[in-house]
Amino acid sequence: MTQLGLIPENWEVKRLTSFAKIQAGATPSTTNPEYWGGKIRWMNSGELNFKKIYEVANRITEKGLKSSSTKVLPVNCVLIGLAGQGKTRGTVAINKVQLCTNQSVAAILPNESFEPEYIYYNLDSRYKELRQLSIGDGGRGGLNLKLIGSLKLPLPPISEQKAIVKILSTWDEAIEKTRLLIEQKELRKKALMQQLLTGKKRLKGFSGEWKKVKLGQLATVTMGQSPKSENYNQVRKGLPLVQGNADIKDRFTVQRFWTTETPKICDKGDIVMSVRAPVGSIGLASSISCIGRGVCSIKAKDDSLSEYLYYYLENSEKRWEVFEQGSTFKAIVGDDVKDFMIQLPLLKKEQTLISKILRLSMMSINIEKQKLEQLKLQKKGLMQVLLTGKKRIIGDVNGD
Repeated sequence: MTQLGLIPENWEVKRLTSFAKIQAGATPSTTNPEYWGGKIRWMNSGELNFKKIYEVANRITEKGLKSSSTKVLPVNCVLIGLAGQGKTRGTVAINKVQLCTNQSVAAILPNESFEPEYIYYNLDSRYKELRQLSIGDGGRGGLNLKLIGSLKLPLPPISEQKAIVKILSTWDEAIEKTRLLIEQKELRKKALMQQLLTGKKRLKGFSGEWKKVKLGQLATVTMGQSPKSENYNQVRKGLPLVQGNADIKDRFTVQRFWTTETPKICDKGDIVMSVRAPVGSIGLASSISCIGRGVCSIKAKDDSLSEYLYYYLENSEKRWEVFEQGSTFKAIVGDDVKDFMIQLPLLKKEQTLISKILRLSMMSINIEKQKLEQLKLQKKGLMQVLLTGKKRIIGDVNGD
């Protein structure tokens, strides 16, 4: 038994500094143009979110490299965010190309005593621990090289490290392939919407002109009104509160807050759209909900038109920019929503068929998203047992 729990007899527990060198990067002066635009890759901490790093956005020159304490890192350094906005601090990545980093990234340099990707997977699974380890867990917290070096890791024999990496890499490859497939399918759906919802591409058997109608003629638009803050809660009292873009995600609204005061409500299945920056994000209400001032609800007067309106508005997000008001905080008003022009076929049959095609496209995307979440959960489960020695892969270790 160790501080990290029960591990196999032939595993060791070591501090990072006992078997690896750790260093941080630096940033050449951004005011000197001679330091930037060269051929040397230079990575900022935000790019850690790509996890396995094959390319970065910025380049520095040889002069830039020599002007600062940043160093060109070899391939397979384990990279850790020391600071950064949002979730960057504590994020772990591994570089698959030579590069430099800024001062907000720590690099664990590879050597022959360990398998770098094993360290990557181990630390990647300890994100919450890294966040808590940092000096203050608030927005101003930070990690440093001393804290990183003090981390203790369970280390199996290097042959077993490599076997664990082989298994987890297989899941990573499946996750990446699924993610790319989702991107491709989303692009195809976007192209379909741009063609079918504008009449640029007509379905077989349909012809004739389309009509343009104000949204207010086709649907009832209700602008939200936020309840008093003292009526908010996270213990599911009252109705779910949809108050802005953050609550509209992946087609359906997510429930973060509830309220016992309900000045404006919408029904389950109503279209919900953000009316404050970013304007035009849409979803469907997951249940009867209270709508705050950051959103409006749109209920089709003819139920058969609901789905068509949803896809049309999804395809029209950028068109709201002309209605936005306010110099610092962009928003739109109810009359603008009602006056928004909707283009649609005269025949309901064509409207319905367009909606069906887009629905099938969306269902295909959702199937892949579910598959992606399953793969992530499977990988998480594997990491929990493989990186702690609860499950051994003796056959692979022995070369069977």
